[in-house]
Amino acid sequence: MQALAQDSSITIRHNKEAWFQWPAHLYAGSKKTRTVAGLDQKSALVIRNSLDYHQALVKRDLKTIKFRTSDYLRYMHSNGWVETQEEQLQNIANDYLVYHSFREDSITISFHYYDLAAPTYKLSDTRVRYQYQLDFYATVDVTLKGKRNTYRLKVAEVWEAIPGGGGKGCHLICRKATRP
Repeated sequence: MQALAQDSSITIRHNKEAWFQWPAHLYAGSKKTRTVAGLDQKSALVIRNSLDYHQALVKRDLKTIKFRTSDYLRYMHSNGWVETQEEQLQNIANDYLVYHSFREDSITISFHYYDLAAPTYKLSDTRVRYQYQLDFYATVDVTLKGKRNTYRLKVAEVWEAIPGGGGKGCHLICRKATRP
């Protein structure tokens, strides 16, 4: 599945050759609805959460950034620098890191799930834990320590449902950016 973004409009395209078939048990008790773009509602929600998070970085919306990131976040920049959630919030609040724009031009989403009741995990927990990986290219205009640059990046983000979030979407647990 792919979502392509140009400027402020987003077109989501369904790739019929997608290798993954959604496990039926994840839809137990719910409708298996498709969006107009061919993505299921959960995938579309993850993409929307990601795009909202990127714009929150630009707007310096610390409340949204905190809500859309895990307490255990590891945010790796293209220079190898890794930020935690707390460090990211501090760096944005004190202007150490200022995002001027964040533009995605393509998104590929893949779904992974872990059956914690499987013998390999040896846990008493019987939940199914699922994660979404978003791979995309982005053009990011950012100022770090007073020096402004625009980077073309290849980004991989891993998102999962907010625990106890009551259906409020997903949060970012890790991110890695590299220069293509």
